[in-house]
Amino acid sequence: MSIFVNDAGTPKIYAIVDEASGEVVSAIISFGSAEREKKNIEAETGRKLAIFNLTHPRCPKWILDIAWADEAYCLGQAAKFDHNASVWRKKADKLIKEAEQYESTADGWRARAEAAATIKAPKM
Repeated sequence: MSIFVNDAGTPKIYAIVDEASGEVVSAIISFGSAEREKKNIEAETGRKLAIFNLTHPRCPKWILDIAWADEAYCLGQAAKFDHNASVWRKKADKLIKEAEQYESTADGWRARAEAAATIKAPKM
């Protein structure tokens, strides 16, 4: 089992790292839980640890290299992005349908405009 995903395969966001040894000690989904876990591990081991956000652009590359070498983490990230893409595609489909309705309404008004040019109506 990977330390970078939970039991459901969801990628964890925060890595608890011993920078001196270059070891990822743990990984957690929420920052608050990561802070508590870091304090507990530091108290148990006496090690000085740091927390890094694996999704932040300033996360050190050596930490990302460790996470990105983890198959379960990479598959979890892929699944997360696939899900996000499907959500956005559904939203896009709704927006496209709405745009088509507006275009249809505009076509109706253009047809009325063409008809109005040929109809003799009482002047106001």
